[in-house]
Amino acid sequence: MYGVEIIMQWIPGHSNIPGNDKADTLAKKGSGQEQPPTQTTFETAKQIIRSNYKEEWLNEWAMGTTGRVLFQHMTTPNVNDSIDNLCRKDQATIFRLRTQHIPLHSHLNRIGAIAEKTCPLCGHPEETVEHHLFQCPNLEDLRRQLLPTQPDIHNTLFSTSRQLKSTCTFHYMSLSRRAKAQVLLVR
Repeated sequence: MYGVEIIMQWIPGHSNIPGNDKADTLAKKGSGQEQPPTQTTFETAKQIIRSNYKEEWLNEWAMGTTGRVLFQHMTTPNVNDSIDNLCRKDQATIFRLRTQHIPLHSHLNRIGAIAEKTCPLCGHPEETVEHHLFQCPNLEDLRRQLLPTQPDIHNTLFSTSRQLKSTCTFHYMSLSRRAKAQVLLVR
């Protein structure tokens, strides 16, 4: 249709085989030469493109500078992540808690939205996700009711769908308390 002919040739790797260096050198040399017009199916071409794209994406995930907090707990994307079983609102909440991009004072301060970093419930110097989920004394009753016995990042944010839902409920209920505390501070 466009008068463009694309020729792709797959060259398999030779890892863990004697003569690997020589084979790699020859493969690289061969890839730079004109290739014979060998036919391939559209499906094979799509598969090769998908595979290359996935490899690039995984390299970006592993080598990127953003998302480092999430990377500590999830070094590669998990196709069976329990977050997929939640409603959209809860998925967004868990993702924001995981990446620490949630409207708690520490994050809002970091992006320049507010000057305060302190927790409005207890006055702790930094209202981080960790403080919010695990340390704030004014949320202890919710923590006992909705989070695991010994809560940590893994068992509250990378757990079963049921626990992720409970973590969301904890967060929503704590937001209500935060809002009431902020109204009292304004008065």
